[in-house]
Amino acid sequence: MRSALEDYRGGFRIGGRLVTNLRYADDIVLVASSESESELQDLVNRVNDLDMRNNTKKTGVTKICDDLSPMRVTVAGYPLSETKSFKHLGAMFNAEALCDEEVRTRLARARGRMGELVPLWRSSTVSNKLKARLIKTLVWPIATYGSEAWTLNKELRGNLEAFEMQCYRKAMRIPYTAHITNEKVLARVGQVRGLLGQAIKRKFRYFGYVTRYVTNMQCGDIVNWLGLSLGI
Repeated sequence: MRSALEDYRGGFRIGGRLVTNLRYADDIVLVASSESESELQDLVNRVNDLDMRNNTKKTGVTKICDDLSPMRVTVAGYPLSETKSFKHLGAMFNAEALCDEEVRTRLARARGRMGELVPLWRSSTVSNKLKARLIKTLVWPIATYGSEAWTLNKELRGNLEAFEMQCYRKAMRIPYTAHITNEKVLARVGQVRGLLGQAIKRKFRYFGYVTRYVTNMQCGDIVNWLGLSLGI
């Protein structure tokens, strides 16, 4: 990849550093900044010229810009399908550059994990406080995976808070028809709301890491990229 991308200037810049690809083992995302097909096609051709094989069935093109016209990019003469979203390292990316789909996907997986743990929630030997600790240990990491890159608007914050209460209610087998307030549910498990705070804490931790170790970056730019609010 290093040889293929030598002298290539078509990616995007972050703090003066050119980013042309995202790599993890054999999972590679090639990046072109131009809206034209020629730049991305040139990038793909560079890789093919070095005899790097691409599985066209598992390779797609995602266009993130205001121009909604279709793109045509080929690999060895075979056209690549254009997709509205793709998964990279377990996280979802879409053409709208929004994280709504990613957040909902993470919450859906965490709900699935809650369902797998039903025997624990039904057990009379597991106390409510222990159930809360199990939720934080076994479920929350699934829900907040990759949250460092989320832009949390009001709706998504509400989704996280609602999911947190769903977990506690499911663990204690409290149906919504029981009309028990969230405050009483939290009192039963001896907890305060913490899932949203955990996601925000991870964002700030990543923010601190970037500002300490990445040179030539403006603090304000990083805040905008991470969707942080320093007033929190």
